[in-house]
Amino acid sequence: MKAERCDACELIIGEGCCCGVGPPAATRAPLAFVLRMIRISPSGYGHVEGGCNHDVDGSIEDAGWGWVPDPSPGLWAGISEHTPLRASHGNLQCIARRRCRHCAHFLP
Repeated sequence: MKAERCDACELIIGEGCCCGVGPPAATRAPLAFVLRMIRISPSGYGHVEGGCNHDVDGSIEDAGWGWVPDPSPGLWAGISEHTPLRASHGNLQCIARRRCRHCAHFLP
């Protein structure tokens, strides 16, 4: 039997998916740590700290990035074309419509 993957985070349902699209919360794997910030690139991708190598030299603000500090649970998993995330700090014009695929594998 092939494992079923979540449409939102592409992780196996019940073995890493914690975005709320998969099975009920009681059967989802718990989130291992608290997300401190979602960084948003000027190209419209959401990133998490340590999730990829798409860092910038110097400060993210000087590079034109925006960010959302202390995001609520599920905010990361909900980033999509239908539910974009606008930066609340830094470059307020930055809107994440996609999650970095490297970061998405790092954090569901």
